[in-house]
Amino acid sequence: MDPAAIFNRRIVQNFIIRKPGRGVIALGLFCYLFAVIYRPLDTHPGQHLGYGATMAVYCTVISLAAYLTILLLKRIPLFSRALEWTVIKEVSAVLLVLFVMGVAAFLAAFAIEPPADRWNISTFLNSLAITFMASIIPFAFFSLINIRLWVPYEHKTEDTEKQDPGPLDIESRLKKEKLRLLPERLVFAESEGNYVVFHIETEGGVSRRMIRNSISDIEKQLSTCDNIFRTHRAFLVNLDKVIMKKGNTLGYRLKLKGTDREVPVSRNNTQRFNRLMEG
Repeated sequence: MDPAAIFNRRIVQNFIIRKPGRGVIALGLFCYLFAVIYRPLDTHPGQHLGYGATMAVYCTVISLAAYLTILLLKRIPLFSRALEWTVIKEVSAVLLVLFVMGVAAFLAAFAIEPPADRWNISTFLNSLAITFMASIIPFAFFSLINIRLWVPYEHKTEDTEKQDPGPLDIESRLKKEKLRLLPERLVFAESEGNYVVFHIETEGGVSRRMIRNSISDIEKQLSTCDNIFRTHRAFLVNLDKVIMKKGNTLGYRLKLKGTDREVPVSRNNTQRFNRLMEG
């Protein structure tokens, strides 16, 4: 496979980056346990603290550095859109966060460790190495869950290159209600009682629009759109928005662009779904 295609493949954003509050707490706890149990390289107690307390202070400092770095990354256009997250963005973001964490550990040592000449490259690299060793595992764990346990798709066929058919007017059972929809903006639609909820991609994220109708009638109205597929009795999915799937022939759960919702593919529809995605 082309290496460029691998690095540009869309994936789900690393949990620590996607949810920095909870993610950094998990990161800090793991780093503390790793440091206390394995005592990497030449880690030792601080000037006025025992070993456990010293590691707790270090882990707090580097976790705070990671949290602030992730918040800053989210303000940078290259890393701001989780729905356009790729392998290369994941690797770049993780390495950048780890580097800042290492710098924070290096600077924190001036307050924690006994007085010494620490302004040298070997001490700086040692701080980076220890931080990397303790922190890479949780980052790698969440990345591997996304890359290996899910099956990524880049659904690009000749059909996706067709000319834009323009907006469709989706009819409602209420006479004065109508939804004008660009099919390529639809992420998925779901049945909720007597209504169908459309999840539509917008500049600000994915918005919801609801009209009174059945999912079967909406399926008929969208029958001219080859990329819209009925995955389940209650769901219609835009196949171009499928990022990943998990499960087996008994049923799938789909991850779609721009939303954390998982959409089901029923057992009866798995084979046809696979044919359409591989086509």
